[in-house]
Parts: sequence; structure tokens; C-alpha cells
Amino acid sequence: MPTPAGEDPSGQLGAEALAAWRGQLVDRLLKAGAVLGLATYLPCLYYAVRYGHAAVAAGDTLALAWITAAAFHPGWSYRAKAGGLLAMVYGVAALLLVELGTFATGPLWLGVVPVLAALLWGLRASVACGILAAATYAAAGVAAAHGLLPSPAAPASGVAWLIIGVNGLFLAALLSMSASYLLKGLLRREERFARVFQLSPEAIAFSRLADDRFLDLNPAWTRTFGWSREEALGRTTEELGLWPAGADRASLRAEVEATGGLAPRRLELVRKDGTLATAMLTARAVDLDGGPCLLVLCQDLTAGLEAERERERLQAELLHAQKLESLGSLAGGVAHDMNNILASVVAVASTLREVREGDAAITRPLDLLLSAAERGRKLVRTLTDFSRKGLGDARPVDLNALVRTQAEILRGTSFARVAVVEALDADLQPVAGEPDSLANALMNLCVNALDAMPAGGTLTLSTGKGAGGGAFLAVADTGSGMRPEVLRRAMEPFFTTKPAGKGTGLGLAGVYGTMKAHGGTVDLESREGEGTRVTLRFPAAGPREASEGPRAESPAADGGAGLRVLLVDDDPIILDTLPAMLAQIGHDCAWVNGGPEALAKLDAGLVPDLVILDNNMPGMGGVETLAAIRSRHPVLPVLMATGYVEPALEVAAGEDPFVWLQEKPFTLADIRRKIGEIRAAASGRPC
Repeated sequence: MPTPAGEDPSGQLGAEALAAWRGQLVDRLLKAGAVLGLATYLPCLYYAVRYGHAAVAAGDTLALAWITAAAFHPGWSYRAKAGGLLAMVYGVAALLLVELGTFATGPLWLGVVPVLAALLWGLRASVACGILAAATYAAAGVAAAHGLLPSPAAPASGVAWLIIGVNGLFLAALLSMSASYLLKGLLRREERFARVFQLSPEAIAFSRLADDRFLDLNPAWTRTFGWSREEALGRTTEELGLWPAGADRASLRAEVEATGGLAPRRLELVRKDGTLATAMLTARAVDLDGGPCLLVLCQDLTAGLEAERERERLQAELLHAQKLESLGSLAGGVAHDMNNILASVVAVASTLREVREGDAAITRPLDLLLSAAERGRKLVRTLTDFSRKGLGDARPVDLNALVRTQAEILRGTSFARVAVVEALDADLQPVAGEPDSLANALMNLCVNALDAMPAGGTLTLSTGKGAGGGAFLAVADTGSGMRPEVLRRAMEPFFTTKPAGKGTGLGLAGVYGTMKAHGGTVDLESREGEGTRVTLRFPAAGPREASEGPRAESPAADGGAGLRVLLVDDDPIILDTLPAMLAQIGHDCAWVNGGPEALAKLDAGLVPDLVILDNNMPGMGGVETLAAIRSRHPVLPVLMATGYVEPALEVAAGEDPFVWLQEKPFTLADIRRKIGEIRAAASGRPC
């Protein structure tokens, strides 16, 4: 429906809403007029016919016919209905003035004309119709004075007064209906606005444009900034301290004065508690209660931005984890091959050393060879630590004992340049973990700390209770610290700031992998020139007997008769060296190249006392071969000897009480000890 001419489209109700309301009003007036008009028409027609006013009778009949047609004809436009209604009322008024004079019902109808014009067409139309009505009444009075119209005299007939009263009631009913509909419409719109204002998730405020004092605030505003409505009303944004230091308020006010508002922009505003809220703010100058005001809408972006930052952090962690996983797969393959090579070196060297015990000319070079192989084993272990996904031999670990052992080592090697301080929680509960891998992680952190303090300083090793019943172990130094860009990359594999040959870049990456395998986290804090603190946080462990740190080496224990051993491996070097090692300690070894050959041997009737099974083999891997062996011999002891312990192998070993793990490389003493453990556990059980 088009907006009626003369209506200001910027009015508070809005042009479209006002046009819709007027359309509904004119329809209601026409239908009410058709019904009530009939009750008014009949006595008026009687009076007109009886007293010879044929023109009045004809005019009333035409008016009732038009209003009835307009009320029930759906195709008429608003202009036709509203304009026709106004013209009909004015025509009836003029007719009554001419026929009955200025003392009859004509003035009543004439007075309704400007009121209807105001409701249906707006203020300008009302003023124009008011002038027209006044001019018409004045003209009728002048004409009556000159004898051109009936002289104004009170009707002598009671019927005439009754007719005047009926017309008055009719017109009053129409006006009352219009006023009631107008009031209800305003109340509905006020309620709708109030509901939007109160329930809006965006902060909304009205303030006087002249002095910036708040006139009204919605609940979202009070939630966003922390001020209650009572505290904020009547005060300015400056008095509430909403603007942070350095805010350019002058340019904002200049924009409001120049454009009548503020385009949407992101701003930081200060809450009551002093924290900053990031908000998208827009404003518009409006007239409220007869004065210029500023309507401000403010969308709080703080939570969304924090969520976005958290999403970016989690995405970075995911990418980091994926990178570690990819590198871990590569490292696992390299570790397996390297450990197989080292295993052959260690096997030959340790066997030869035992054979030539007492010959210093032979044993000294062999000791150097075994020491170099051990360094290689540790390097390979560091290479794989950062990619670990779970624990192998997890048991209770006393972090305090771990720290005391490391501190004792440090005090014996760091000389007087570094003071080693222990700050331990005496009531600390044990954590579940691998003592050896945790000791290695702690050693890496301490080595990094010592490297950061070449001129000396303080190294603090502390333990304590964490959130939710967990525990933490922290290593803090007073060294050089790290720049922010270095800190961000500190736990990336192969990233190092040390000179070539001085570091692998796997220390912190290995610590991260170890803690990930333990279900824990690593917190890294550092300031350049002030030092670094690395905190290892562990989840809670059940109350169990604690380990005293890394597992101590026990003496070789493999007494008793020799065993029949089936060696399953795909590496020719292992197949050449390990049988000789086993023969040296009294065991008879048969070997096969891979899982299918092992199953064929078993199916052919071989019943070994022990199977030594490599895990990483082409085709049929160790875990698959183990499952096939179990289908034939449910309790046959199996020693999984592998250069890289992958998660699937850890799961398989953890579920089978007759499976043991031995990482390559291993010495003659290692294999003797492991076979002793297996013999003790499986003694007397049928295979």
C-alpha cells in the first residue's frame, strides 16, 4: 500500500507501518459506518420525507450506498476509500448546512472532517480540511444572514432533536473507534519496541546528544559493561570510564554531528571491572521525547574473538600434532633400521667381550665400541620420543626421587658455576609413567638449562600438586631466555638455535612427545634475558607404590638348562649375529626369515620354548605373526624384539601376559636378563 501524500517517511512509526495501520483503520471505519449508518439513516430518512427535505433524503441514501459498497468491495485502493470517505462526510455536512441551516446536524459532520483527515492523511491534510470546514461554516453563516439559507433557529420538534442526537452518536462512535484503534496500535508498537529493546542480545543505549548523558539502557548493555541501569542513567560515558586511554572521542563526535550517526566500527571499551571489551559499535541520531538523542547499538565481540583465538590455537596444535605424527612415521622407520644395525654391532661386541674377558687389549676397544653404540641408541630414542602415542611399561613414578637423582648428577658435573636448587612437595603422590623416559626428558631439560647459563646461574627443580589431583615437575633457569619468535617454535622437531653439531633440535620435541604419551602437557615460559621455565604437568594417578625413578639394572639371571629358541626376523645381520649370542649363553636357536616361514616351522612340528619375534617385517608384520602363533600355541612365550615400539605393538603386548618387549639394540647381558625373566614367569607352563 503506498504511503499517503504529505506523510513524513522518517516519522517514528515508519512510512510503511503507518500506511498499513491507516489501511486497516479505513476498512474498519467503512464497515462500522455501513452497520451504524443504517441505524442512523432510517430516522433521518423519516424526518426528511415527512418535512419535505427530498435533497437530504437523496443525499443520505447515496452516502449509505457508497459507504456500503466501499466497505465490502476488495478491489478499491486506499486512496479511493480514504478520499471517498472524507469527501462523503464533507458532502453530507455541506448538504445538511444548505438544507437545514447552521443549527442542525451539519456542523457536527463538518467538525469530523479535519479529524478524519488527520487520521487518514496526516497533519497537512488535517490543517487543510480544518480551513475548509471553517470556511464552509462561515460561508453558511453569511448566507443564512442574507436569507440565502435557512435562518439558525433551534428546532421546535422533538423528532428533530432526536435526529440531531442520533447523528451525534454516530459520529462520536466513529471518532471513538478511531481513537481506540490508534491508541491500541501505539500500545502494541510500544510493547513491541520495549520487547525488542529488553530482549536484544546487542547492547542498546539512548543518550542526549547535547551532553552525552544516558537516558535509557537495555539489559544487554548492563551485562556487557557491568554497570547497573541505576548506576549508569544520568551519567556520561566519560564519567563511567568507558573510553580507554588514548581513545579519539573528538573524531567520533565530529562524525555524529556531520553525518547524523556512526558507521559500524570495532572499538575497545572499558568495563566496570577494568577489563577491555571489544565491540562493534554503530550509532544514529534520533528524536526522542522532543529532543535530539543518540541511539547506540553495541555488539560484544569479546567472546567471539576469544573463541576464534582458541580455535586458531587448537588448529595450530592440531597442525603441530600432525607434523609430529608424519615425522614420527618417518622416524619410526629410520629408528628400526638404525637399531637393527646397532643391534648387530652390540651383539657381536658384547659377545666377544664376554669371551675375551680379562684381555684388556681386546676389551678396551670393545668397551669404546659399546659406548658409541649406546650413544647411538640414545640418539635414536630421542629421534622417536617426540612421536610416541602411548606408554609401554607404565608404573608409579616418584617425581621427587626422579629430581633428587638428577640433581645429584648435576651437582657432580656442573661444577660451581650453576647452583642446583630443589623445591619439592613432600606430600606429592606418584604419577603413572615410564621412569626411564621421564628421566631422559628431565635430563634433556636440565641440559638445555645448563647450556642457557654458560656464565653460571641458578637451576631450580621443583615439584608440586596440579589441578584435579595431578602433579607437576618444573625446571627453571636464570639463563639467557628466548625471544618470542624462538619461543613459538621451541618444541618443533629439528628446530635449534645452537651451532651446527651442538644440538639436534629434538630435545624439547622429545619432551613434548614423552608428556603427550603420558597424557600430560608441557608449559613453556621464557623472557629474553631473564630465563626459562618448563613445567611438565601430569594427570592424577591412583595410590600405588611408587617407583624410585629409573629402573635399576639387575644382575644377569638366566640359570637352568638351555632353551629352544625360534628367531623370526627379516634382517640378515640380526639372523647372523643373534643366534651366536644365544649360543654363547647356552641356548639352541633356529631362525626363519619372516612370519610365514615361522608358521610353517610350527605347523611342521617345531615346539620351541621361546619365540624371539621382530615386529617391523615386510608382508606379515610382527603383530600379525603373533596373532597367528597364538591361534596355535596360546601360552607360548614370545619376546618381541624391535627397533621401534609402535602403538599397535604396545597394545598387543599389554593384552597378552605371555608377551615381553625388548628394544634393539641389546647386549648379551640384556638378553640373558630378559630370558631369565621369561623363564621365571613361564616356568612349568605348557607351550
